[in-house]
Amino acid sequence: MKILAIENSSFVLSVAIKKDNLVIEENVFSKESCQFIISVLNSLLERVKVNIQDLDCFLVGLGPGSFTGLRIALSVVKGLSLVLRKPVVGVGSFLALAEEYSFLNKDVCIITDAKKNLIYGGVYRKERSGLVKEIVAPKLIKLEDFLKKYAKRNCLFLGESLRFKEEIKAIYPQALISSPLHYPKASFLISAGLDKFLKRKFLNIDSAEPLYLHPLTCQVRR
Repeated sequence: MKILAIENSSFVLSVAIKKDNLVIEENVFSKESCQFIISVLNSLLERVKVNIQDLDCFLVGLGPGSFTGLRIALSVVKGLSLVLRKPVVGVGSFLALAEEYSFLNKDVCIITDAKKNLIYGGVYRKERSGLVKEIVAPKLIKLEDFLKKYAKRNCLFLGESLRFKEEIKAIYPQALISSPLHYPKASFLISAGLDKFLKRKFLNIDSAEPLYLHPLTCQVRR
């Protein structure tokens, strides 16, 4: 089993490849590298000596997050899927971040800056099965509203929560806010999406879209 993952929802580009039961390579690049994403992927495959034709699947982070980053990543895997006739699995970017910290066995509250005085926020929990589940789906919302309606005092706050430390502490003085800023990694995108791959829950690449939570202001005009 060989899987290539691309996560491009945050302030970095993360790519990883899984071979059999091991992530054999993961690289993180500055956001500017998005312009050369095909070269980045080719270099990764060359280093690990995997032929792109031998890949079984592509995984891609669907957001929420950077509109341009998400659109680029999904466009790339759509194109590769069409040319190579390989399936694509889409995974929520917040789910991948929650997966990384699932070993703590705490509810995870992820907050990132959505601009315009809004945040993206979601809540996740590790089930007894070992899978991480979405308790509160990502929302585009005011920070105070999210904290009062959906967050919990015993959550671990991740993502860009450190930027909102004062606001969070004002409502939850004992809140656990992890530092530094966290971003979803492609390796944990694979962990979060492996169950979908095994159950063959693939994206329809003709209709697949990233998770755009700014639908009226962030869309490609046709």
